[in-house]
Amino acid sequence: MLEQPVATGRVRRRAATIAGLTAAAVLALAGLSFAWAGHNDQALEPVPANPSTSASIGSGIASPMQRWVDALPAGAPPATPYWHDGTLYVNGERIPAPYGRVDIEAAGDTVLVGGYQGDTKDVGPLMWGLVRGDRLEPLPVPAGTYDVWLSVDGRIAYWMARQDNGTTRFFTWDTETNTALASRTVPGNNAELRGVDAAGNAYWQPDYITSDLYSRWDVRADTITATDLTYEPWDPPEWVDGFVPWMPSEDPYRSPDGTKRAFTGSAPSDSPSDCCINQLRVRPVAPDDQLDPKDVSTLSLSDAVPYPLFDLNEPEHWVWWESNESVLIAVDGDLRSYLVRCPATGGTCQRVLDLGPWTDANHQQDSQHDPYWLSGGWAFGRAPVSR
Repeated sequence: MLEQPVATGRVRRRAATIAGLTAAAVLALAGLSFAWAGHNDQALEPVPANPSTSASIGSGIASPMQRWVDALPAGAPPATPYWHDGTLYVNGERIPAPYGRVDIEAAGDTVLVGGYQGDTKDVGPLMWGLVRGDRLEPLPVPAGTYDVWLSVDGRIAYWMARQDNGTTRFFTWDTETNTALASRTVPGNNAELRGVDAAGNAYWQPDYITSDLYSRWDVRADTITATDLTYEPWDPPEWVDGFVPWMPSEDPYRSPDGTKRAFTGSAPSDSPSDCCINQLRVRPVAPDDQLDPKDVSTLSLSDAVPYPLFDLNEPEHWVWWESNESVLIAVDGDLRSYLVRCPATGGTCQRVLDLGPWTDANHQQDSQHDPYWLSGGWAFGRAPVSR
């Protein structure tokens, strides 16, 4: 029986358009991770000051944005997993990953990497592997499978395959012991495995086109029970039993511990009400009528940070939580892009990485709506990894 890797017919979480939100509410998180191959044998260090850009750009004077970036103190490399030119960096380990592009998933202390053979995504990853110390340990995922996910706690990996007899097969894998868990074949090619909670319960829809109902599958006991749950795209992530859906219903702007939220737009205490709509801020996760204005902080960004940081139509991967205390932001100088770390409390930001040069040719978003610095050999996981 021929199994087809799941590659189409669904919205992937890394590029999902969060329709219906206004520009004031849209931020961009990093979850995509692509670039060309090559192995860099030099450890990445904090970015030094760049006096060449702080003085002049060609015959002109450096922009306010470039001067702001140059003046920032240098900071340590990102705490979230990242990849650059063939090397993966996780909790201080440098792991060979000589692929053209990569996808990075992180949950709990588990890091999952999908490696693409070429520098495009026309064909799904050649392999998926789990980080094991200083190496990648392959998973038995068919080549070309675009989507492999982790449970909320990172203890279970899961993926799907469409079969030529009109059924769909779900696969689950224990990431701690690196052994197979239950697999299950369900009728139809429209079945969807939506997520796995920290208790090992998988939630799946028999037909995502015609039915909103979910079934609960205890992966370790391999038992299925019906539920009265339905899929509501804008439900908060705590909507059921610790299951955090990956669809746009999840709030991707929440801190890892779920207590804070990065946002743009208005807060109830703003005066005037539109005073801060273009500022990146952090607030507690609480109803507006319970919000203490003193708990809203504004990140210490330059006024020159461009509005595309909060893109209206296609949320890009410009902003993500590095920890419960800090946010990472990709910004553009006059000739180069940079990764900046800002404390969630509004303290002084730091220059973290020089993401390389951009030109008019690669300064445009491509058809995949990827940030252009990704074409320079970078990839970032969007969640911290517990040690």
